[in-house]
Amino acid sequence: MQVETEGMSFSYKDKKVLESVSLRFGEGEVVSIIGPNGVGKSTFLHCLNRLLAPSEGSVMVDGRDVSEFSLKELARIMGYVPYSPASNFPLSVIDMVIMGRHPYSRIGSAKDDLKAAHKILEELDIEDLAFRPFAELSAGQRQKVMIARGLVQDPKVLLLDEPTANLDIKHQMEVAGLLRDLSRADGLSVVMVSHELNIAAKYSDRMVLLCKGEVFTAGSPWEVLTPENIRAVYEVDADVADHGGRPYVMLNGPVRRHA
Repeated sequence: MQVETEGMSFSYKDKKVLESVSLRFGEGEVVSIIGPNGVGKSTFLHCLNRLLAPSEGSVMVDGRDVSEFSLKELARIMGYVPYSPASNFPLSVIDMVIMGRHPYSRIGSAKDDLKAAHKILEELDIEDLAFRPFAELSAGQRQKVMIARGLVQDPKVLLLDEPTANLDIKHQMEVAGLLRDLSRADGLSVVMVSHELNIAAKYSDRMVLLCKGEVFTAGSPWEVLTPENIRAVYEVDADVADHGGRPYVMLNGPVRRHA
């Protein structure tokens, strides 16, 4: 399964958010989309899964334009985990996860859907939460449940909008490590938006750095997370060290502008 964007642009009325983005995502890799606020990271994900339609260019899945897929057909290929899920859903965890089975729902499928939901919860080691109210879970538990809801679609590609946001360090590592392990074990392509540079560097195969709606650079974590790139895009001075074979960013402070 390969997802590719070619010259993809998107505008909100007269404001261009993405400009001629051309990227390719292959099977079984973890790709982090990084960049400052407002550069189009979430918009990029929404164009991939047809929540938004590009104003120019295309999104292709195995050579077929996503506009040619029905929404149910596309949902069997792409799972989506939104940013910071609301905690006030009046549903149990198992009911939240079963919602992800909508692309496969048919008359008489309830038993199979329930079985698939329990299997995913077991694989993520949260089966004990199955009948807990979703609203009573911790932020880390809610995030794992939302990932379970995405995975129960049995997608080939999983899109995640800041899956480690609002989590403590332990849960950030647990969630990012889980996504990497699923990618390795199942050939799942993981594309996630992240503001956590060091978490992204530790668990990603590739990174894409966006700046003002364009791809500033893309490549391995070492190729992307250089002091020069961080200074140019984030306007922050930083040092980058080797930590276990991965780049580790140490922030020094905002770039000082001379009068």
